[in-house]
Amino acid sequence: MAMRLEKPDSGYAWVVVFAACIINGILSGMARMIGILYVAIIETYGVSRKEASLPFTVRNAIRYLSGPLVGILGQRYGIRSVTFAGGIIAALGSVLCCVAPTVTWISVFWGGVHGLGFSLANTLFQVVVNQYFVRHRATASGIVLSGACFGSLVFPLMLGGLLDEYGLVGCFLVLGGLFLNVSPPALVLRVPPWIENPEGYARKKALLERLSEAEADATGYRNINKVRENRKNYCRSLSNCSISEFDVHHLSNTSSKTFINKFGGPNSKKLKFNNELNESKVEVNVICTSYCAINTALRIGVNKQECNRIVIMKQNKVRSETSQKM
Repeated sequence: MAMRLEKPDSGYAWVVVFAACIINGILSGMARMIGILYVAIIETYGVSRKEASLPFTVRNAIRYLSGPLVGILGQRYGIRSVTFAGGIIAALGSVLCCVAPTVTWISVFWGGVHGLGFSLANTLFQVVVNQYFVRHRATASGIVLSGACFGSLVFPLMLGGLLDEYGLVGCFLVLGGLFLNVSPPALVLRVPPWIENPEGYARKKALLERLSEAEADATGYRNINKVRENRKNYCRSLSNCSISEFDVHHLSNTSSKTFINKFGGPNSKKLKFNNELNESKVEVNVICTSYCAINTALRIGVNKQECNRIVIMKQNKVRSETSQKM
């Protein structure tokens, strides 16, 4: 398998963007629906507007005051782990509201537990997005933030239907299941390799650059079937003879080739072609590849000098076998 190097602004970076967009859509979209829950709490528990606003006040306070703690946890345990745990805690806080007997307990579960989980899951994903982008950072951030707008359009309809069908208790339960959907995309938010392991990334980058330079010298060797087809067409155009009758006799430079007939029958002829040609790279590869083992030619490190060395070794082996037979 070929080695691949992750780079900013490409590939996996866009996967991170859409994962962050989903997380932001679920959490921030629901955060803007507190007015619907506020009215439902007043109607269900028969409390004043002041008491009904307490769970949402506590939630916002916990969400923002826990920011420094979330940053410390992100440094220690990683952004992916913290965001994953935040989704689970936010879901747990919402589910616990189903058994809350009073608004005070809703303030504890929704304001405290859910608010902490919300802060853990909704604070750090933008950091990962910024790490993955340099040129298209503004575009990536715009896509992520658009998730909240999408959630604001979808969730009011869903929340109203849930309250009409299941009441406030059932609504909290369904919201808990919805918040659990934050955890799967959180697993995508891994730290970029050039930040997580700069030395290893630099070594891999240098290695791939050297391999790319070697690959540039070996253009044409990698597609063996194509090279063989080119060799067949080239030889037939010169001699109109079978390909199996020819072998490379000498390769002194890139513009001189000599072919000889290997068959020693009474009608055989020695065919020589010493043409001074401005030959293309493909034609040079045609000759060298006939002597390069497939496994060797497929290596990125193969170059013209190495292939010429293989040609000479092959010629010596053929001469030695011929001498032994004679």
